[in-house]
Amino acid sequence: MSTLTRSKLHILLIIALLALFVQCSSHHAYTPPSIPVETFQVADIVFRLGRTLQSEAIASKGPGGYSHIGMMVEIDSIKHIIHIEPNRQGSERIKVESVADFFNPEVAVAGCVMRYNSLTDSMQQILSSYAKSLLAQGVSFDHDYQLSDTSRMYCTELVENIFNKVDIDLSQGERIRLPLAKEPVILPSAIYQNDSLYEIWSYRTK
Repeated sequence: MSTLTRSKLHILLIIALLALFVQCSSHHAYTPPSIPVETFQVADIVFRLGRTLQSEAIASKGPGGYSHIGMMVEIDSIKHIIHIEPNRQGSERIKVESVADFFNPEVAVAGCVMRYNSLTDSMQQILSSYAKSLLAQGVSFDHDYQLSDTSRMYCTELVENIFNKVDIDLSQGERIRLPLAKEPVILPSAIYQNDSLYEIWSYRTK
């Protein structure tokens, strides 16, 4: 085999390996959803389905197919989401994130924004102010999942507690028993199926 032929084969092999590398890398790339943030309002309720097996298990226990929940607020005229979750980036306290970060496809395979029918401007203000006050307090995640103790909260408890400020029972009393939980808990599906909520936007990657 000539030196020229060997060189050509070597170049072709390198090209093939590069193409294979690009294909393997892009296989795990997630395309971010197109999010119409301008259509969202303060106190909109946000849902997402995480990429973990635990998320799938939670989502499978009711309608909607979501495992996590938060609420929309406005900070410096920009929409953000207040929510609480365990063991992500080392933080287990209530947090505020951009809409894009909340629905980041690295952590979510699906998402939804819903609005409670007939909320007034004053009710939205009360909900937003209370949510921000909880953020300022630095409420931590409740690994015991106890609704009777609001010094710590889990995601659905947080949103339920916020809406209680305007006498709205989002979960309508629906509770479910989960292994290791000390009390019956509120799942995202309990809030999702509230008849007073209607969908503003949703997406699903699978």
